[in-house]
This record gives sequence, structure tokens and C-alpha cells, in this order.
Amino acid sequence: MPSFLSPEWFADGPDGTTECHLAPAPGGLALGQGALADADARLRVPFEIAVAMFVDHDLGAAMGAFADGTITLEGDASQLFALEQAASDNPAAADLQSEIRRATAESARADDDVPEASPVADPLAYARPGRPEPRERRTARPNILLVTTDQQRFDSLGAHGSGVCSTPAIDGLLATATDYLRAHVQNVLCTPSRSTILTGQYPGTHGVWSNGVALPQDAPSIADVLADAGYVTAHIGKQHFEPSNTLGAYLAAIDADQSWAGPYRGFDRVESADHFHAHGTYPLWLREQLGRDAYRDHMDELLRCFRGRGGETDAPQCTYSSLPAELHSSTWIVDRAIDWIGDVGDDQSFFCWASFDDPHHPFNPPADYGRRHPWTEIPLPRGRPDSREAIEAALASKPWQYGAYWRGEFSQHEGAAGTHPATVTDDQLREITALTAGMIELIDDNVGRLLAFLSERGRDEDTHVFFTSDHGELLGDHGLLLKGPFHVDALMHVALAWHRPGGHPATVTDPVGLVDLAPTFCSIAGIEMPEWMEGEPLPARDGERERVVTVFDSAYRPELRLRTMFRDEQVVTVYPRMEGVGELYDLRDDPHQFENRWDDPSRRSARDELVGDLVDHVVEDRRGAPLRWWQHA
Repeated sequence: MPSFLSPEWFADGPDGTTECHLAPAPGGLALGQGALADADARLRVPFEIAVAMFVDHDLGAAMGAFADGTITLEGDASQLFALEQAASDNPAAADLQSEIRRATAESARADDDVPEASPVADPLAYARPGRPEPRERRTARPNILLVTTDQQRFDSLGAHGSGVCSTPAIDGLLATATDYLRAHVQNVLCTPSRSTILTGQYPGTHGVWSNGVALPQDAPSIADVLADAGYVTAHIGKQHFEPSNTLGAYLAAIDADQSWAGPYRGFDRVESADHFHAHGTYPLWLREQLGRDAYRDHMDELLRCFRGRGGETDAPQCTYSSLPAELHSSTWIVDRAIDWIGDVGDDQSFFCWASFDDPHHPFNPPADYGRRHPWTEIPLPRGRPDSREAIEAALASKPWQYGAYWRGEFSQHEGAAGTHPATVTDDQLREITALTAGMIELIDDNVGRLLAFLSERGRDEDTHVFFTSDHGELLGDHGLLLKGPFHVDALMHVALAWHRPGGHPATVTDPVGLVDLAPTFCSIAGIEMPEWMEGEPLPARDGERERVVTVFDSAYRPELRLRTMFRDEQVVTVYPRMEGVGELYDLRDDPHQFENRWDDPSRRSARDELVGDLVDHVVEDRRGAPLRWWQHA
């Protein structure tokens, strides 16, 4: 029985034990069989048990909620890999779980304002009695292909002004599609955003308020709706509706068969890939391709990249991967999608979600892709002030978490635990950007293969193709990296394209959200949108939308509750738990959001009107947690 915690894979322990410093999030998190409340306790854990600990790296161990996002182990990554399976069955893991619960309970405190952790779903319980088997379903409805990436900025595509990435396949798709130039995510973290895509609901309704919180088992699913309408359905790649990076990691956490392939949340077929290459369908395949020793070497390289520095500039989480492109998860995801679509009968309609797990960190493309763009020639990002002094001055106008993260005073576990942006040099940022470009270009090559396959099979004539990402990446903007409690364009603003059969090129500048995808799929299928969906079908032209809302609830710092609205080229953010704190940016004269005008007297009236509009349109916690709006003096 694996435990809740994560080793973060590397270690210092001199005697084969691990010292864990636990400081879980207020109100607890869904952790398999239990939840942690506030605590501060130290435990020493046998090495074999610590090896079994596995959790979403994005959270820096949110399910174990370490104070500094790390726990130390003695041994290298090869030893960790070799011991992982044996440790997962060690009965002492159960004793560790009991000790964690005891230690955390001793110092727990109640916080009624923090949403309770949702129950963890059992992915093996999703069979739908009475639904025809996939091979028996027949319908003449249009096909739907959803292609998503993980942590990709709007401006990382050539068609959207990237000065680095070459993305001819995706650019070609955009050129014949409706290109939504102001698409925002409803949460800047993976699990809440992906849950919004699946349900067509805001985070306050579907209940996934942070990474580490599972989408409830009874949550509705667009895949279920389409399957009931006769579609055959598949999800291939990164799922992350559970408190781990992928379904594969979660299956490991409940001791389930890693070869299990559905049904799951309305998907007949589900195949899993993750950032760790440790659990799920893709890692099983990769082990077979590489053999045990080579796979162990690959894991050693990958895990050292996660926890360390590398590349040519000693940049954080950087390496030129020795894994060739043909074995990379981005290639495997498209291979599996092609195989699955190829098996769908000509008289059947399909819904396929092909979900890339890149360009999410670590920054580790295959070496040949990583060297496509010499990092010495990479420009610094436009959204980064041009000196350290300018960065600090810009951050000083923003709420406290911006500057604290920059200075290394705030190890924000939601997306960048252990990262200290102020220590990242200009050259390191250039290399990170070059490696990210390599990851994106590998995705683009594979998107091109997938689109070519549809054309060769003639299925492009009856398939609607969507492309988007679950959220963006700071990548140097404001001097910061990765993601977290920062409602800026780099994280909220993503690409969104809808290619209709035959091509209908258009651009829409009205604000839209990922919450609108599921309703759009219903419209394509010609079925009534369920009442529980909160988005609307995507517009075909401008003039139909005014605003889009994004929310954030920190699992670690309760005061970091952000509510944001984009409207009229302005971005307003309120902090309901920090009186008088907010952000206001006018993108018409400050496109990079350098100048926070929240306290600008000349903007007071406009600010208050925007806040009032935001209050009227934000969808709050379905459990009824109060929202503390302050009165403007």
C-alpha cells in the first residue's frame, strides 16, 4: 500500500532514513484514504517506505504538504526505481499513514472558510450499466478531436507571435479554424482546469479547487454525455482528474492494475502518460522498448532533472534528454490516438481527447529538439522588465506573493516548490526558453502527423478539431517561472482553436473560456446541453461575449484566494481574504501588466464598477463557503 507522500526522489539521509517535515494545508487535502489538516511534525521514515511515496510534482508534495516541498532520501534514482515496486507492498507503509494521521491530528485546527477536501474517486467504478458496448454503437454525428497541451502560453505559437518556436502544423490548423484570441482558463492549475474542460463547470461547482483535490466520482462528464448519444470515446495522455499527475499514478496509489484501460469518467478507452514516466500505460510500454537497465538509466536522468539543475547553463530542471523522439510521450500519445481512431468504424462517431503532458516542466526535450534553437540566440521575454531593479519595482506594486516568490521567501507549492526566480540568470532563462521551444516543436510535429492521418483516412471531412492548453507558463514574465497564484496573461491566456470540417477561417476577439468547450461539443453533436453545464457554445463571431472569469484557491495560504475578470481589455483581481488588496491592469497601454493601478485614484470609479461586475458573475463554492467581499471606503 503506497503512502500519501512524495520523496521528490533525492536524498541526503546518512543512515537510510528520511526526515519529513510536514506542514499540510489548512482544511486538509484529499489523500487517497484520508485527509491532512494543519500540522507541524517531524517523522523519520525507513528508506524503502519513503521510496513508495508518490505525488504530483507540481504541488511540491501537496498530498504530503511538506513545509519546503522536499524530503530527503539516501540513494540515487536507480536505487529508487529498483525499490519502488517492493516498497509499495511493504506493510509498514500502513503504519506510516497511521503515524501521519496521528501527528497531524495533534496540531489540527479548524478553518470553516476552507472548502473541505472532496472524496477521492475510484477509477475502477465507472462502468455504465445498460450502455451499449463501444463496438455496438452507431451514430452519424460529427467526430470531435480535442488536442490539449500542458502549461503552454498563448504566445508560444508562431501564429501568435512567438519569436522562437516554429509550429507550422498548429499554425496551419489555426489558419483554417476559428482562432479565439482571448481565451482564458478558469483556473491556472492542472486539475481544476482539466476538470472544467471535462464538466463544462466552474471550479466552484465541480469542486476541484486545487491540485491534489480529486474530481468527485459523481461529477458529470462530457464524455458520458457523448457516449450516451452514441459516440465511442477515448482519453489518451495526461488525465490528472485525480490527486496525482495522471490516472496511472493514481492507479498505483490504489494498487490497481497499470494495464487497466477503462471505462473511466465516460471514456471507453483510457491510456495514461505522465511527467514522471513511472506509472501508467506509457511507462509500461517504454520499459518494454528500452529494457530494464536502459529504463533505469532513463529514470535516473529524468529524476535528477526534476530535482536538480543541468543543461549548459546549470539551469533549474533542464536537460537534453537522451530519450529519442520516437520513444517520447508526445510521439506515443499520437501513435496511440492514431491507432484508436483507426479502429473506429466508418459508421461510428468518435470523441477523442489527445492530451500531451508537455511543455510542462521539467524542460527536457530530446536532445536534437533541444538544440534546434541555440540558447545563446534566444531573446529575453517581452514580459520581463529589463533589469533586476525594474523587476523589483514592478513586483512592489503587486500583492505580496509576487515579490516573495521572486526573492525565494515564498516556496509556493501549487506550481513551483523550491524555485527561486531571482537566482535564475539571463542565460539560464534563455536556455529554459530554448528547451521549452524544443518540447513545443516536438508536439507540433506530432500534431501534424495526427492531422495528416485524419486527412488520409478521409475523417477530416467529418471531424471537428480543437486545440488548447490547460493553462500557461510564466517563462520569465515578471521575472518569474512556472505557475502559481498569479493571475497574469502568461498563465490565464491560452490558445484556443476550433477547426470545422472544410475549414472556416475566422478570428474572434471576444473573451471565452475553457468552460465553453463541453457546451460546444454538445452543439456539434446536435444534442441538448445539460442543465449542469455552466459554459456556453463558443461564438462564431465577435459581439456575443463581454467577460471571462478565472479563480484560484491556494491549498497552502488561505489568504491567496483570487477572483479575476477580463473585460474591455482590462484585468481586475480581488483577494476576498485580504482587505483592500487587488490588482487592476489596462492592457491597452500596459500589455505586460507591469503597472498595478488598483490604488490609482484616477481609476477608482472604473475599478469599483469592474469589481461589481466580477462579483455578479463569479461562480462560487457549491458547498456554500462564504466569500468575504470588502466594502470600498
